Order: sequence, then C-alpha cells, then structure tokens
Amino acid sequence: MIAAGTHAPLRSNDALHLAVAIRLGVDELLTYDREPADTAAHAGLRTLSPR
Repeated sequence: MIAAGTHAPLRSNDALHLAVAIRLGVDELLTYDREPADTAAHAGLRTLSPR
C-alpha cells in the first residue's frame, strides 16, 4: 500500500483525497493543483487538470 504523505509535501485535504483515491483503486484523479497531480502521477494514477 502507498501512503499519500510519503511522496510529497501535500496539504492535508490533498493528502486525504489522494489516499482515498488510492484506497478505492481509481484510475484517474481530477485536480487543478500541481502538487497533488504530481504526487498522484507518481503513485500511478492518471491525472486530469482542466484549464
């Protein structure tokens, strides 16, 4: 299992969202912020960043 806090310094809400996404086994994560997107990609999740 991957702990969300072990990849990058994330704010608590971002770490929580990432941990839940990992736990649920989602395929992709939608975020507007670079830090959670980078961390999610490192954890193997596809990231979407609408602009």
